[in-house]
Amino acid sequence: QKLAVGRRNGAETTLIETRGEGGLVLAAPTTGYTVISGDWCDLPVLSQDERDTLLSAARQLNEVHDLPQDNPLGVREGRPGDDFNQRGDITPILQEAGWVKTGESQDGNEYWRRPGKSHGVSATFKDGVFYVFTSNAPPFQPSKGYSRFAVYSLLVHNGDYSAAAADLRSRGYGISIDASEEIDDVEDPRPWSRDPGEVPTRLLDFPGFINNLVDVTMSTAPYPNQVLSFCGALAMQSFLAGRKVRDPSDARTNVYLLALANSGTGKEWPRKVNMELLCELGAQESYADRFASGEGIQDLLAGRKNVLLQTDEIDSVLGSMATSDGRYDSVISTLLSAFTSAANLMPRRLKSGNAASEVIDQPHLVLFGSPSSRGRGLKLHARPVRARLVLIALFA
Repeated sequence: QKLAVGRRNGAETTLIETRGEGGLVLAAPTTGYTVISGDWCDLPVLSQDERDTLLSAARQLNEVHDLPQDNPLGVREGRPGDDFNQRGDITPILQEAGWVKTGESQDGNEYWRRPGKSHGVSATFKDGVFYVFTSNAPPFQPSKGYSRFAVYSLLVHNGDYSAAAADLRSRGYGISIDASEEIDDVEDPRPWSRDPGEVPTRLLDFPGFINNLVDVTMSTAPYPNQVLSFCGALAMQSFLAGRKVRDPSDARTNVYLLALANSGTGKEWPRKVNMELLCELGAQESYADRFASGEGIQDLLAGRKNVLLQTDEIDSVLGSMATSDGRYDSVISTLLSAFTSAANLMPRRLKSGNAASEVIDQPHLVLFGSPSSRGRGLKLHARPVRARLVLIALFA
């Protein structure tokens, strides 16, 4: 039985498995062995609790979960179950059914123990998936992931998804729209919130290079984070397409990405993967990881034309927006100029002894910044020029 599966070198690989009848061979050892501990006639045997603990520990190392599919048919928008998957809370539902939350890891992975068990872990909950390890926790099946709506349907309505959806609709989940009504006449029953919640995973699904690089980053990271991995992959895709791809309106692929995350969430790993990929491509000279000055960025663009700038020093740049500190003025101005000049000529600073100003033809600068704390330095009222840097960046 496979207990833990992960991705290694782009392929799904069994990490831990058990072997039973037909999977083991018992053979006598080579002559010369002596017993130094224990007794051949009194071999130690694992208790049932010890066996459960070992299996549970192994299952917690599983990296690949089958995504729950509540109902793959029909239109998803507006259904109570989909709405509950986005903003519902299954903690009180699990607790009422006898489940006990035993802890939570730094990356938000919750550990749960089934009813009737005094120790160990029976399931985990992360990124909207309740993944059950144990085979002794009906109505759940072992080695299977469940969405919030599936958990609610099984525990509250005995698996009747229709009744669960009707109940949730009566509680304000989902949007009921009559096809004969004008859209403007329909009111959203859900209250407006400043926090939109987690990024829906469907928005992070880009088949091809981006998904492949996300898989590599997630499978090798000490603290896997799908959103940060996606941002890193998007930055690398932008760099690789630089000065090669444009749309009919002459828009280029240069992007500025700000991935806001707390410390200890593995922000540096996507940057490390990108750096290693550049080295494999022999393009490490097109990489930068800090802001020396605006002039330094210009010099790098003049020599390489296509540059990937990854840094966590973006904190200092953003923080300068709310102060009168002018140290980063040249950096901010250069970043703005490079972004708007991707399909044009970018003037360089005048150098001593040069009568004419030099230009950089169609510079392609990709910025991947990861501020260390959510919201730090994002006050836009200080200076309009600095605020423009934030307004042109994509946030995650």
